[in-house]
Order: sequence, then structure tokens, then C-alpha cells
Amino acid sequence: MRLLIISLFIILLLGCSSGNDDEIHLSKLYSSDIELIQADKLTFSELDLVNEELNVNEKLLKLDTFLWRDFMPGNSSDSSLKMSLKLVEQYYTNFSDFNLEAVYIINGDEVWYSEQLEKQEYQDTSSESHYRLDGGPEWDTGIFVDVVAVIEFQQQRFYLKATKQFIDETH
Repeated sequence: MRLLIISLFIILLLGCSSGNDDEIHLSKLYSSDIELIQADKLTFSELDLVNEELNVNEKLLKLDTFLWRDFMPGNSSDSSLKMSLKLVEQYYTNFSDFNLEAVYIINGDEVWYSEQLEKQEYQDTSSESHYRLDGGPEWDTGIFVDVVAVIEFQQQRFYLKATKQFIDETH
């Protein structure tokens, strides 16, 4: 009887630990928003399936990004990854009801997730929304990453991707 209980316990333990390799594990996730990630994290497969265009409410949206690390002398010692992101409506119509909530930046099997987007205000950009994000990981420059944006519209979440985005550097 004792052997049976131990065997069942080992089988149960092995079954629980054989999880899906596709999941984004928190140890691979750079974030300041751990609680939200635990509740709403996407798998690599789900991130991979996100489209590069989003058609919602007769609006066609795309992402335009610029990622960099700042190595300029005299600036602060912060050389963390930064991103400028532009959500663009392709038909140049107003889309102020769309709100960018968060981004995933995917570098191989590592992901930086953040909701710490700072909206930038510009004149005459009713067909664009500009955001900035600072404080990312110190990944190598000269590499390509994918960016997935989490967009909220009428209390629904949508996802939009920009693939092969170059991480630049400034000196």
C-alpha cells in the first residue's frame, strides 16, 4: 500500500512538471507588471499568431516602432532598451477610441512585457497615436525582435504585431 501511494505521488509529480514548453515562463519575462502577467500572459504560439494588420470598426491599424539603447556620453548611465511606438490608422481617419494598453517585445525565448507606456502628444496626428517606453532589458543591439501591442477598443482586447524590428544604438 505504501509503495502504491509513493508511486501515485511520483506519477502525479511528473505529470504536473511536464508543462507546455510553449508557455512564457516568468523567469524569461522582463516586467514591472508581474501580477497582470500571471493572470493574462500569452504563450509564444499565441504571440506568433498575431497579425501585422488589424481591421476593427472599419479602421486598418499597423504598428511602426523604433527600438534603441542609448550609449551617448554624458547622458545618464541608463542604457536599457527604449522604444518609440506609433499606432497608425492606414486610411488616415480619427481613431481616438483605441488605447494602447501594453506591449510584448519578443527576443527569441525572452519577452519583455510592460504597461508603462507614455503617450506622446503631437499636433495634427489624428490618424496616429505615439507612445514611448523606457527601462527595458539590456539586450544586444543589432538584433531583430518582434513587438506585439495590446490594444483596447470598446472594452475588448486586440493584438497587433510588428515583426523583425531592429534594435539600434546611439553614441
